[in-house]
Amino acid sequence: MEAAVTIWHIPLSGPATLDDLALLDSVERRRAERFLRDEDRWRYVQAHAAIRRILAAEIGRQPDNLHLVAGEHGKPALAGRDIHFNLSHSGDHAVLATSFVAEVGIDIETSATEVGRIAHLVLTEREMAAFSVLLPNEQEWAFLRIWTRKEALLKAVGCGLGRDPRSVEVGLGHAPMLELDGQRWRLRDFSLAPGVAGCLAADKEIAPVDIRPGAI
Repeated sequence: MEAAVTIWHIPLSGPATLDDLALLDSVERRRAERFLRDEDRWRYVQAHAAIRRILAAEIGRQPDNLHLVAGEHGKPALAGRDIHFNLSHSGDHAVLATSFVAEVGIDIETSATEVGRIAHLVLTEREMAAFSVLLPNEQEWAFLRIWTRKEALLKAVGCGLGRDPRSVEVGLGHAPMLELDGQRWRLRDFSLAPGVAGCLAADKEIAPVDIRPGAI
Protein backbone atom coordinates (compact mmCIF):
# COMPACT_ATOMS: atom_id res chain seq x y z
CA MET A 1 0.00 0.00 0.00
CA GLU A 2 1.43 3.35 -1.00
CA ALA A 3 1.86 5.82 1.84
CA ALA A 4 -0.66 8.64 1.88
CA VAL A 5 1.93 10.91 3.48
CA THR A 6 5.71 10.97 3.27
CA ILE A 7 7.85 12.49 6.03
CA TRP A 8 11.27 13.60 4.85
CA HIS A 9 13.97 13.83 7.53
CA ILE A 10 16.42 16.66 6.78
CA PRO A 11 19.51 16.77 9.02
CA LEU A 12 20.68 20.34 9.62
CA SER A 13 24.39 20.35 10.32
CA GLY A 14 27.29 22.39 9.04
CA PRO A 15 27.21 25.50 6.88
CA ALA A 16 24.70 25.95 4.09
CA THR A 17 26.16 25.91 0.59
CA LEU A 18 25.96 28.49 -2.19
CA ASP A 19 23.82 25.98 -4.09
CA ASP A 20 21.39 25.95 -1.16
CA LEU A 21 21.22 29.73 -1.06
CA ALA A 22 20.73 29.98 -4.83
CA LEU A 23 17.47 28.02 -4.59
CA LEU A 24 15.81 30.47 -2.19
CA ASP A 25 13.63 33.30 -3.47
CA SER A 26 14.17 36.93 -2.50
CA VAL A 27 11.76 36.79 0.44
CA GLU A 28 13.49 33.74 1.90
CA ARG A 29 16.90 35.32 1.46
CA ARG A 30 15.82 38.42 3.33
CA ARG A 31 14.48 36.28 6.15
CA ALA A 32 17.74 34.34 6.27
CA GLU A 33 19.69 37.58 6.60
CA ARG A 34 17.74 38.54 9.73
CA PHE A 35 19.15 35.67 11.79
CA LEU A 36 21.85 36.87 14.14
CA ARG A 37 23.53 33.49 14.64
CA ASP A 38 25.25 31.79 11.71
CA GLU A 39 23.94 28.39 12.82
CA ASP A 40 20.32 29.57 12.70
CA ARG A 41 20.84 31.13 9.26
CA TRP A 42 22.43 27.95 7.90
CA ARG A 43 19.61 25.80 9.24
CA TYR A 44 16.97 28.04 7.69
CA VAL A 45 18.70 28.04 4.30
CA GLN A 46 19.31 24.27 4.32
CA ALA A 47 15.69 23.49 5.29
CA HIS A 48 14.14 25.78 2.69
CA ALA A 49 16.47 24.58 -0.05
CA ALA A 50 15.48 21.01 0.86
CA ILE A 51 11.79 21.92 0.45
CA ARG A 52 12.44 22.87 -3.16
CA ARG A 53 14.59 19.84 -3.93
CA ILE A 54 12.08 17.41 -2.43
CA LEU A 55 9.02 18.99 -4.06
CA ALA A 56 10.83 19.12 -7.40
CA ALA A 57 11.67 15.41 -7.16
CA GLU A 58 8.07 14.60 -6.21
CA ILE A 59 6.53 16.37 -9.21
CA GLY A 60 9.31 15.88 -11.75
CA ARG A 61 10.48 19.47 -12.05
CA GLN A 62 13.73 21.35 -11.49
CA PRO A 63 14.06 22.87 -8.00
CA ASP A 64 14.93 26.29 -9.40
CA ASN A 65 11.71 26.25 -11.43
CA LEU A 66 9.22 26.18 -8.56
CA HIS A 67 7.01 29.04 -7.45
CA LEU A 68 5.98 28.94 -3.81
CA VAL A 69 3.05 31.13 -2.80
CA ALA A 70 1.18 31.94 0.40
CA GLY A 71 -2.06 30.00 0.53
CA GLU A 72 -5.04 30.56 2.77
CA HIS A 73 -3.98 31.96 6.17
CA GLY A 74 -0.45 32.35 4.81
CA LYS A 75 0.37 28.62 4.66
CA PRO A 76 2.93 27.98 1.89
CA ALA A 77 1.70 26.23 -1.25
CA LEU A 78 3.16 25.27 -4.62
CA ALA A 79 1.57 27.31 -7.38
CA GLY A 80 -0.38 25.25 -9.87
CA ARG A 81 0.22 21.91 -8.18
CA ASP A 82 -1.95 19.71 -5.97
CA ILE A 83 0.78 18.66 -3.58
CA HIS A 84 0.40 19.52 0.08
CA PHE A 85 3.42 20.06 2.28
CA ASN A 86 4.49 21.42 5.63
CA LEU A 87 7.88 22.01 7.27
CA SER A 88 9.05 21.93 10.86
CA HIS A 89 12.53 22.22 12.32
CA SER A 90 14.04 22.03 15.77
CA GLY A 91 17.72 21.97 16.62
CA ASP A 92 19.69 19.90 14.13
CA HIS A 93 16.60 18.30 12.59
CA ALA A 94 13.96 19.34 10.07
CA VAL A 95 11.04 17.38 8.65
CA LEU A 96 8.92 17.99 5.58
CA ALA A 97 5.56 16.26 5.18
CA THR A 98 4.29 15.83 1.61
CA SER A 99 1.07 14.36 0.28
CA PHE A 100 -0.89 14.36 -2.97
CA VAL A 101 -4.10 13.33 -1.20
CA ALA A 102 -4.24 14.98 2.23
CA GLU A 103 -3.82 18.39 3.77
CA VAL A 104 -0.98 18.06 6.26
CA GLY A 105 0.69 19.75 9.19
CA ILE A 106 3.79 18.56 11.01
CA ASP A 107 5.79 19.55 14.07
CA ILE A 108 8.89 18.32 15.85
CA GLU A 109 10.41 19.52 19.11
CA THR A 110 13.70 18.57 20.73
CA SER A 111 13.29 20.16 24.13
CA ALA A 112 11.10 22.30 26.31
CA THR A 113 12.27 24.35 29.27
CA GLU A 114 10.36 25.15 32.45
CA VAL A 115 7.37 23.13 31.31
CA GLY A 116 5.74 23.38 34.72
CA ARG A 117 5.72 27.16 34.40
CA ILE A 118 4.42 27.41 30.84
CA ALA A 119 2.06 24.42 30.73
CA HIS A 120 -0.97 26.52 31.67
CA LEU A 121 -0.37 28.66 28.57
CA VAL A 122 -0.76 25.63 26.29
CA LEU A 123 -2.90 22.98 27.99
CA THR A 124 -6.65 22.83 28.46
CA GLU A 125 -8.03 22.28 31.96
CA ARG A 126 -8.35 18.51 31.45
CA GLU A 127 -4.90 18.24 29.89
CA MET A 128 -3.49 20.28 32.77
CA ALA A 129 -5.12 17.97 35.32
CA ALA A 130 -3.55 14.89 33.69
CA PHE A 131 -0.19 16.64 33.29
CA SER A 132 0.01 17.83 36.89
CA VAL A 133 -0.09 14.30 38.38
CA LEU A 134 2.88 13.09 36.32
CA LEU A 135 6.31 12.72 37.87
CA PRO A 136 8.68 15.61 37.11
CA ASN A 137 10.83 13.42 34.87
CA GLU A 138 7.74 12.46 32.85
CA GLN A 139 6.39 15.95 32.37
CA GLU A 140 8.80 17.23 29.71
CA TRP A 141 8.11 14.39 27.26
CA ALA A 142 4.35 14.57 27.93
CA PHE A 143 4.42 18.32 27.28
CA LEU A 144 6.34 17.80 24.02
CA ARG A 145 3.78 15.22 22.90
CA ILE A 146 0.87 17.59 23.53
CA TRP A 147 2.70 20.56 22.05
CA THR A 148 3.63 18.77 18.81
CA ARG A 149 0.08 17.47 18.42
CA LYS A 150 -1.41 20.93 18.81
CA GLU A 151 1.06 22.69 16.56
CA ALA A 152 0.83 20.03 13.83
CA LEU A 153 -2.96 20.30 13.89
CA LEU A 154 -3.04 24.10 13.84
CA LYS A 155 -0.46 24.18 11.04
CA ALA A 156 -2.56 21.71 9.03
CA VAL A 157 -5.60 23.95 9.48
CA GLY A 158 -3.44 26.86 8.36
CA CYS A 159 -3.75 29.19 11.34
CA GLY A 160 -0.69 28.00 13.27
CA LEU A 161 -0.17 29.51 16.69
CA GLY A 162 -2.27 32.50 15.69
CA ARG A 163 -4.95 30.45 17.44
CA ASP A 164 -4.80 29.86 21.18
CA PRO A 165 -3.52 26.28 21.68
CA ARG A 166 -5.79 26.00 24.71
CA SER A 167 -8.76 26.08 22.32
CA VAL A 168 -7.81 22.61 21.06
CA GLU A 169 -7.77 19.47 23.21
CA VAL A 170 -5.55 16.59 22.07
CA GLY A 171 -4.96 14.77 25.37
CA LEU A 172 -2.11 12.68 26.73
CA GLY A 173 -3.31 9.26 25.54
CA HIS A 174 -3.15 7.72 22.10
CA ALA A 175 -3.03 10.22 19.25
CA PRO A 176 -6.68 10.99 18.56
CA MET A 177 -8.90 11.51 15.58
CA LEU A 178 -10.76 14.72 16.30
CA GLU A 179 -12.94 17.40 14.77
CA LEU A 180 -11.98 21.06 14.51
CA ASP A 181 -14.16 23.70 12.89
CA GLY A 182 -16.28 21.04 11.21
CA GLN A 183 -13.28 19.17 9.72
CA ARG A 184 -12.08 15.77 10.90
CA TRP A 185 -8.35 15.40 11.51
CA ARG A 186 -6.15 12.41 12.22
CA LEU A 187 -3.01 12.72 14.34
CA ARG A 188 -0.02 10.39 14.26
CA ASP A 189 2.78 10.64 16.83
CA PHE A 190 6.28 9.66 15.80
CA SER A 191 9.78 9.79 17.28
CA LEU A 192 12.27 11.08 14.74
CA ALA A 193 15.32 10.33 16.88
CA PRO A 194 16.01 9.85 20.60
CA GLY A 195 14.64 12.89 22.39
CA VAL A 196 12.87 14.29 19.30
CA ALA A 197 9.07 14.23 19.56
CA GLY A 198 6.97 14.64 16.46
CA CYS A 199 3.38 14.63 15.28
CA LEU A 200 1.74 14.55 11.86
CA ALA A 201 -1.79 15.84 11.26
CA ALA A 202 -3.83 15.12 8.13
CA ASP A 203 -7.42 15.46 7.00
CA LYS A 204 -7.50 11.91 5.55
CA GLU A 205 -6.30 8.49 6.60
CA ILE A 206 -2.53 8.60 7.15
CA ALA A 207 -1.60 4.94 7.54
CA PRO A 208 0.96 3.97 6.49
CA VAL A 209 3.39 6.86 6.84
CA ASP A 210 6.73 6.67 5.04
CA ILE A 211 9.75 8.33 6.68
CA ARG A 212 12.62 8.91 4.25
CA PRO A 213 15.99 10.67 4.26
CA GLY A 214 15.47 14.19 2.95
CA ALA A 215 19.01 15.10 1.96
CA ILE A 216 18.48 14.69 -1.77
